[in-house]
This record gives sequence, structure tokens and C-alpha cells, in this order.
Amino acid sequence: MDSQVHSSNTGDVRATPAARKLARELGIPLEAVPGTGPGGRITEEDVKNFAQRSEKTNLTARRVPLTPTQRLVGSRMLQSLRETAQYTLGREVDISALIKVRMELKQKGSPANITDLIHKAVVQAILENPVMQAVIDGDDMVVPAEVHLGFAVARGDELLVPVIKNAHRLNLNEMAVERRRLTDAVLQGIIKPEELQGGTFTVTNLGTYGVDFFTPVLYPKQSAILGIGRIVERPVLENGNIRSAQFMTLSLTVDHQVINGAPAARFLNRLAELLSQPEVLLEL
Repeated sequence: MDSQVHSSNTGDVRATPAARKLARELGIPLEAVPGTGPGGRITEEDVKNFAQRSEKTNLTARRVPLTPTQRLVGSRMLQSLRETAQYTLGREVDISALIKVRMELKQKGSPANITDLIHKAVVQAILENPVMQAVIDGDDMVVPAEVHLGFAVARGDELLVPVIKNAHRLNLNEMAVERRRLTDAVLQGIIKPEELQGGTFTVTNLGTYGVDFFTPVLYPKQSAILGIGRIVERPVLENGNIRSAQFMTLSLTVDHQVINGAPAARFLNRLAELLSQPEVLLEL
């Protein structure tokens, strides 16, 4: 037998003395280490590589207290699922024209971005389909007279929903300025409680995290929420010609107690029209 190789206590593991010594010091069972030496022998380098891989893959158990915001949001979402009959519709939209409009606005110095254009389209689609804001009050269905648009903002692991009040009375640039102000207030931790209340419809965007489609949960006391997916580019066959187009997936969750499939689909179709032909948004 090679003087540099010894049998392990298990009988079959072959390793150099240096490898055995290092394994003992690190508490690594030689049986778990793949050998790259002659005949599959485990070398000191094999033990080092195994230890480095283990450091990268080991998880550390820990207990982290929930913040008051996390507890509140979690409680409200659970309440939402218990008290509503939620279902989700999905719709893919060609937003190539929307992106073009966004670039034109940027060149003109407008503060509006893609998010603001989507918000403006949502508000217009709500004005044309007001049942999307309806809520149940006893034996009645109440439709609000204003559009107070909530939008989800992540602050670390917390999620807050500031509200653009009377969004239907604001033009695109005004909505953009207010959206940015509220977002900054959330991120800086100076958002006021009243700025997180009173929403009648909510938009949440996971597209920035690479998500295509998801099932957003209704914000309590609301009957609809819109999820925005990522933008993807792919070829499209149109009138016998191939062009490059950019698509986005919309995920609309509604409460079936208030909104049936047909009105939800009409809202989503109208929203898709506004996003694919966005010039009208500049006139509102």
C-alpha cells in the first residue's frame, strides 16, 4: 500500500495523511468528500474545496421578530382572503407604443414614466367601468364617486400602499409628481398614516423582480387589484411581416361577490386597449 494513503475507520475511504488531518480539524467526514487523486484518493485540496463549498451552501437558522408593519399587513391580507371570493384574470398586452410614448415624454422633460402611464390608464379604465371600485355595504353595493389609487411600495421586507387621492382629477404629470412624492415618503419613513388610507383600487408591480404573472391579494375593503408583470421582448408576425414587440402581463384579482367575470374582463380589455394605444392618455 502507498505509504501516503491509509484506510479510514470506515474501511474504504482512501486519503492522504494531510487530507485526513485537515478533515479532522474542520470536522468534515471524509466519506462526504469526492476524491480527485489517483484511484479516487482524497487530497488535501479536495478537503479544502469541499469546505469552501459547504460554507457557501450552509444556512444559518435564526429568529427575526416581525415588524409592526409586517404584522399589520399580514393580518389584513389574511382577513382579505377569509372575507372575499377572490379570483384572478390574466391578459397579455403589447406595450410597444407605450414605451415609445414614454421615450417621447422623457425627451420633453416630463416626470412621467411607464408606471405613471399605467396608473393613468387604470384610472381611465375605472372611470369607464366604475363597478371595479364597488364594495358591499350590508345588502347594498356602493360605488365610490372618486378614484383614490393605491400603489404598492416595498421598503426592505415591508410593503406599504400609499394612495394618490382623487387621481381622476390629475393629469399625467401631476400624477407622476404625486406618485414620486409618496414613494419617497415611504422609503424615507416619513409617510403619514392618512396617506396610506382611503384607497379604492390598488396597483402592485412585481415586474421589476422578473415576475410575469401572479395572483395579487385584494387590499381590505377593496374589490379589485391589478398586478403588473415584467416587460419582455419577442418577435411578432403582423400582416405577413415580423416585427419586434414588447409585452407585459396584467394580473387582475377581483372579489366575485361584487364583480363577475364579464365586467372584470371588460375592464381588463379596456385597460389593454389604453396601454397598447396610449396616445389618448396624453389628452386626459
